[in-house]
Amino acid sequence: MTEVDVLIKEKFVSFRRKVLEHLKEKHPYIIGIVESAMAGRKNKFGLRITENGKTVGEYTLIANGVSIESVEVGILDAAVKHPMLGEFKPYAIIERSDIEQAIENEEFFTDTFAAAKKFLPNATIKFLE
Repeated sequence: MTEVDVLIKEKFVSFRRKVLEHLKEKHPYIIGIVESAMAGRKNKFGLRITENGKTVGEYTLIANGVSIESVEVGILDAAVKHPMLGEFKPYAIIERSDIEQAIENEEFFTDTFAAAKKFLPNATIKFLE
């Protein structure tokens, strides 16, 4: 496994789980609604990590409800099932340094939405065909 693989499979997945736990404590109703909508659904989200614009890793995050169940390394795939939109295939392109900074940013555990607003402009969302 490369350093980027470890960053995503271990650090990012753990970070995301902790942020979700924090949100459940601070905003139980919002997370409850999201969990209800996603319950029992397995979805896949793609993630491409870049350094200076060059791809250094591609991942498929496999979610069961809102929780990441596993990560496939070296595969960029996505399949989100929506009751009204059908299936669509989103993936994000994010610089490695942005992921690393987000993981280290304690603001995600005090004001998650403000912290996310700072990092979202640096991410690109695309869709597979």
